[in-house]
Amino acid sequence: PEGAKSFSICRMLPSGDTYNAVTVTLTAGKNLWSANSGLNGGTWSQNDALGSSNGGGEEKSETMTVYFVNNYGWNGTIKAYFWGSESQSVSWPGVEMTAAGKDSNGNAMYKIVIPTDIVGLIFTNGSTQTVDITTNLKDGAVFSVSGNSGSKYNVSVK
Repeated sequence: PEGAKSFSICRMLPSGDTYNAVTVTLTAGKNLWSANSGLNGGTWSQNDALGSSNGGGEEKSETMTVYFVNNYGWNGTIKAYFWGSESQSVSWPGVEMTAAGKDSNGNAMYKIVIPTDIVGLIFTNGSTQTVDITTNLKDGAVFSVSGNSGSKYNVSVK
């Protein structure tokens, strides 16, 4: 319940007997609890809740940061074009990405913060572009060119 400072969690056996129980004291940013089962009741552990400060568990972020490694040395301004978001739309060729240093091979890296509800993404310099990226669209994803497919470049993700 909202405003609660603590609550009890109890796992029950089919017989109705208590398997194990714990009283949880809510702590800002640490309100994800997990239990592992064991013959003697198992144990409970508290985990960091990403972005949570309200005792309600994990809050879903509305944005994510993705990265592009310019491992093919594209000239010009690197941009990200994305589509399918209800919260933000962009026109071609997209939004300029921010320089994010270099990867371990010395290639320039770029980053951009985009909505989590996008359905597709393309990296481009205005004349060269990747294929439509519709998978692995998640916070922290690092995309790099892995070869070309006709006039567009394939990507790999880390």
